[in-house]
Amino acid sequence: MGNGRFNYEQLHYAFDVTLDNAKQLQEEAYILYVFEHYARSYSLYQFSIEEVGKCIIFLTALLFLLKGKMVDEKLLMDLGFRYHQKKTLGSLGAEKILLDFFQKNSNTDLSVLYEDLEWEQKNINVTNDLKNNSLYVSIIDETFQTPKDLITKEMVEEIAFKADLRIKGVGPMFPNESQLKVLQQYINISDL
Repeated sequence: MGNGRFNYEQLHYAFDVTLDNAKQLQEEAYILYVFEHYARSYSLYQFSIEEVGKCIIFLTALLFLLKGKMVDEKLLMDLGFRYHQKKTLGSLGAEKILLDFFQKNSNTDLSVLYEDLEWEQKNINVTNDLKNNSLYVSIIDETFQTPKDLITKEMVEEIAFKADLRIKGVGPMFPNESQLKVLQQYINISDL
């Protein structure tokens, strides 16, 4: 890596180890869930979702590489490598690809899941606030609230489902071109 540039093999490695980390976070979140530590379980599920978003960043960097552009640490940072909301938005692309696959290949009505996806895309700061509320004491309506006060079992079950969808959606992805186009809707490289 001496020249500060990343090649295909390095991006593929980064994708693989990041996906593995997302799966580990998901497993650890489940352990906390089983022992009814819902707030911290929620946090780890959200972190696993952000790791899926980081996988999407590596896929986007691959697109730059395929277009003959330099991929370096600065580009990864510009794509949102350390920006929680941007990683969460990227993970929505993985979920949408999986939902599109199921929609195309089954007679199941997925409209509620598509609506949830659209809501989350428009309300990404709410998602980030929930993650923070699952970790820290918060002030809500001039009242101090603990993570245990705010994060319920049902909320953990919902985010666990989303994490599972996104991990399964990104897993087989080191991608084809149509999938890259879907991902581009969530990470806009034209802004760089």
